Amino acid sequence: MRTGTSAKRRRPGVSDRVAEYVDSPRLRNRMLDGDWIVATVDGNYGGYFTQAKIMSKGKPGPLRNWSCTCPSDNSPCKHVSALVETWKVNARTFDDLAPRWKTLSLKPKGELIRLIREIGESHPGALRFALGLSDRVGEVSEQAEGDW
Repeated sequence: MRTGTSAKRRRPGVSDRVAEYVDSPRLRNRMLDGDWIVATVDGNYGGYFTQAKIMSKGKPGPLRNWSCTCPSDNSPCKHVSALVETWKVNARTFDDLAPRWKTLSLKPKGELIRLIREIGESHPGALRFALGLSDRVGEVSEQAEGDW
């Protein structure tokens, strides 16, 4: 008889380096934005903004487009691989942004400006990015570490 805590069952073809991230608390802020999945990944050397295109013309497609702010030379890196694998095993943990974009599109201009100001008060880096004052996600991530 086996006792103790059982480890997560790893899917075939998933390396140990990827498996440690799959569906773990290290993948935060999981979102589905159209054809893309995005998350903040707490890596061994910092937090990384990671995204991957999982759909093509509304249907699941091969992984062709992705990005991660980590310094890895692997293509794709383990963070992207873990993000995609997490989508495969637990898609319900990703917040679908489509209804939220719809809700925002219906708000009056004044209310949107108020919301943007509130975001800027809490996350100045995100405001700089939204206003076009910074063209790098890394700058935003560094200023609002852990808040994506």
